[in-house]
Amino acid sequence: MKKYFLLLITPLLFSCGYGVNSNEVKTTLNNYILRTENIIVDGDHPIISKHPDKDSVKVAYLYETHGINKGNDSVQKFSKRFFAFNKLDLSFRELKSNREDIEFIHYRDLKAKQAREDSIIAIEQNKVIGDIFFGTSLEEYKKKKKLFIKKTKNTGRGSNGLHKQNIGDYEFNDIYGGFHNEKLYRIDVLGNGIHYDNYNIEMPKQVEAIKLPYIEKYGKPNIYNEIPKWHRINKGYTYLISSWTVGSKKIELRIEPDGNYNRLLVKIFQPTIANQIKQDEEIKRNEEIKKAKNLL
Repeated sequence: MKKYFLLLITPLLFSCGYGVNSNEVKTTLNNYILRTENIIVDGDHPIISKHPDKDSVKVAYLYETHGINKGNDSVQKFSKRFFAFNKLDLSFRELKSNREDIEFIHYRDLKAKQAREDSIIAIEQNKVIGDIFFGTSLEEYKKKKKLFIKKTKNTGRGSNGLHKQNIGDYEFNDIYGGFHNEKLYRIDVLGNGIHYDNYNIEMPKQVEAIKLPYIEKYGKPNIYNEIPKWHRINKGYTYLISSWTVGSKKIELRIEPDGNYNRLLVKIFQPTIANQIKQDEEIKRNEEIKKAKNLL
């Protein structure tokens, strides 16, 4: 008789976790997810645990879905959601702050995505700004610059009273090209001067105005620093705010002081060539020092 009683009670214990039937909980949650998200799921066995309220239990439910994410990639998504269930009537509420989601991109889409990114980098790394490309001759650069200035000219006037040049809401004064072996390797975009009285309001606006389009195009910057307070900016220094590396190209947003004014610079350059120029200058300087030493 004792053995027969144990056989009857054992299934009851397994079917009732802390006073609720896990199969009923699973069915309820599947219906809830279908109703609220229009997704048919059949997740793992719900994990039922104690809840501070003696009339309730805490339920963790893990399920898997497949679909397309915002990047148009095929993904496999694992969602873990938490609920508080009333033992008496199975009414429940979701503990949304505890929700967990993990997303995996399918390998074939991951490879295709990487191929797309590599293709974009192959094109964009040679582009400086507008229709101006690295390696351009001085004469060609002058023509392209003239067209770029015409295209970005604003008929309004800036805070300094001069006609504005605009890239979106970013206001700039002019662009300057740097050449090595008669080929363009850098461009500096000189933002309009911002008086220190307006710095705390206007400088963040200008940073956002040019940073957001770059984020839209290349993603988040590799380097990001807070905008320094105007009274902490020292003459002779520039202050790096954001930086992107796109293949062999680098883009930097820097703040540069100019008397009572500060300007936001956009520097687009090829770091390999910039470093080579710096090394060549260092070698030349050391040679000149050596020559001077021999003359003494």
